[in-house]
Amino acid sequence: MSLLGGSLAVDPIINAISGKTKRLKRYIEIEKKESNLIFLEDHFMEFMVENLNVEKQLIGRFLNYLVENQELKGLINRKDFGELHFLIGDEWYKFKTLQNEPALKTDE
Repeated sequence: MSLLGGSLAVDPIINAISGKTKRLKRYIEIEKKESNLIFLEDHFMEFMVENLNVEKQLIGRFLNYLVENQELKGLINRKDFGELHFLIGDEWYKFKTLQNEPALKTDE
């Protein structure tokens, strides 16, 4: 298709209108988080349970909390195991603190 002598790609316009591009980007982000979750389970589960004493009933929530951390994503991409150990330890402390905070009460 040409427009004023140039060519115009129709797919990006259709994708923008239909939301397909946004949906695909979201799927890619979800796949990256799942990949990071599997990486953490494979390489750091024993460390979390034995060294940090992460309770088994909290492992899933803690892992989901971890995969949201931007710094962690970079360390996983670089496979920086030393820094990952430190970051996971720091994040476990923060996570425990958040777990111990009382829920906010709303006045009704």
